[in-house]
Amino acid sequence: MDVKEKYKNYLKTKTGINQYNCFKSIIYTQNDTLVESICNIIISELENIDAISICDIGGGDGERIMKIIKYLNKHLKCTVNLDFIEQSELMCAIFKKSVPNKLIDCKINILPKEIECVKIENTYDLIFFIHSIFCLHDFKIFKRVFEHLNQNGLILVASNSHNSFIASLKEKLDVEYFGKRYEIQDLIFDLKANNVFYREIIINTSFMLGANEFNEKFSVILEWLSLGRFHNYDAYEKKRILNFAKERAKLNNDIYHIEEKEKILIIPKN
Repeated sequence: MDVKEKYKNYLKTKTGINQYNCFKSIIYTQNDTLVESICNIIISELENIDAISICDIGGGDGERIMKIIKYLNKHLKCTVNLDFIEQSELMCAIFKKSVPNKLIDCKINILPKEIECVKIENTYDLIFFIHSIFCLHDFKIFKRVFEHLNQNGLILVASNSHNSFIASLKEKLDVEYFGKRYEIQDLIFDLKANNVFYREIIINTSFMLGANEFNEKFSVILEWLSLGRFHNYDAYEKKRILNFAKERAKLNNDIYHIEEKEKILIIPKN
């Protein structure tokens, strides 16, 4: 199966959703350090504004965008209109169920569709692709989304860097599939080729695993990155990939210290 289709199909299952959430809880902790970095960028980039229109593409179960919206409500005292586009109906149902009936200063429109199938009618101050560019077919859809950015708006794209810890693991695991994910370097190449200005910020996400729990916890990470196939690997292959991960971590006093390098692209309209 094509890796992009497998990625999308896996997130349409309860198993895939659970694996993704377990992966996030290990990498980012409950506070979600990636969201914290994104919120800091928004505050530094946006001028004072009374109302913000947002489009979140591939937002999963909505947990991250809700944290961002609450942050904006608190620090900018603004109202928010959100178009939430997510191809997994299960994810959208989880989001819809978790949203309070009366969320102050926020209007939410949930669209359970692939972005390629959505007729975008609004314009936005902020458009998010938070770990969700992987299944884009090509740059054409990104260009179409870009056209719906307000004059002073921003697109924020977050993804693991091409030379990061996670990227090296995905490269090994993706040999099981044909095709390739649309990664951050593909987007950067296309932005340059189309003379679209962008800036990039590198953030380092660190997490620790005890030596006695490494294999168990890292198998959870690998199960998500392999899109549900790691548990079917034979014992030799599992050990080989786990050792590959251990070699790239730093061991100190029976604690493995792992650092993941992520890239955030800031793409303004002008």
